[in-house]
Amino acid sequence: MVSERLKMSLLPALHALLETASVTQAAAIMHVTQSTMSRTLSQLREILNDPILVREGNAISLSSKALAIQPQVAKLVNDADSLFTEQTFSPSSSEMHFRIATSPIFQKIFLLKALAEIRKEAPGMRFSLKSTGKSTFQEMEAGNLDLGILQLPETSKPDFLSSKPVARSPIYIVVRKHHPLCQTGVTQLSDLDPYPFLRPLGPYLNEHVAKHIASQCSSIRSPWVELNSLQATLELIKNDDCFSMATCIMCPELLSNPDYQLIPLPEQVASNYLSLWWPEHWHYSQAHQWLRNQLEEKMHLFYRHSGLRPIE
Repeated sequence: MVSERLKMSLLPALHALLETASVTQAAAIMHVTQSTMSRTLSQLREILNDPILVREGNAISLSSKALAIQPQVAKLVNDADSLFTEQTFSPSSSEMHFRIATSPIFQKIFLLKALAEIRKEAPGMRFSLKSTGKSTFQEMEAGNLDLGILQLPETSKPDFLSSKPVARSPIYIVVRKHHPLCQTGVTQLSDLDPYPFLRPLGPYLNEHVAKHIASQCSSIRSPWVELNSLQATLELIKNDDCFSMATCIMCPELLSNPDYQLIPLPEQVASNYLSLWWPEHWHYSQAHQWLRNQLEEKMHLFYRHSGLRPIE
């Protein structure tokens, strides 16, 4: 079901499609990819219960319903443009409500403190925080999330989202201090087979990398436990011979924590990036852009203090 909020955000795209009768030209006007505009057209067709664009021979034209609503859509967009051009975004008076997804541990070590600082400049801005999971990207596409702070390889970007990398880290095998692997080392992924694997839920490996790693290790193919947070994973690791995989992006304290040992993967895997992710329809919003800039600046400062180099 398409949310009311997403329906409103699709109005400029509908206007571009009605003005051009072309997915390619509408995508250029909206500064999005053609595949993103094709996806938007599918959503609009579902909402309006109409094809909007129809093929007649070798030509594409507007449907009868599209022709009928074109003047109304044009007026709505023009009125909105006039309204917005007269407004200047001010953090101190903004009452925007943004829904943000990130891991529970990153909420604790960074995001809540950052939002407390942001509240000093934008006291009326409100936030809803959600934990990341397997459906995070789908939630963004459906209009139910406005911003994500996620760690993924750079190759994982869906074409309906925009992103800005902030920090990066290799993926490590995480075990307790004095784990048998600390003595023997890990020369190939099959060395992990005798030990149970803990898998934190959430997007941290793209599908290709995850399948490649799992193909080399039966323990990873069949996780002992799947958990919804890195914190819970680390608690289990502390007193057991199990292992997990993580980066230091969401938990920089792993670099110096005496309870754990970080073992590099025995083969090259793309580094994970911590990035800000958002649906493309938010890209030019002044309020959203201001929030992204604030979070990016505060994350750079956070990582410099943590011993990790941010991506400037």
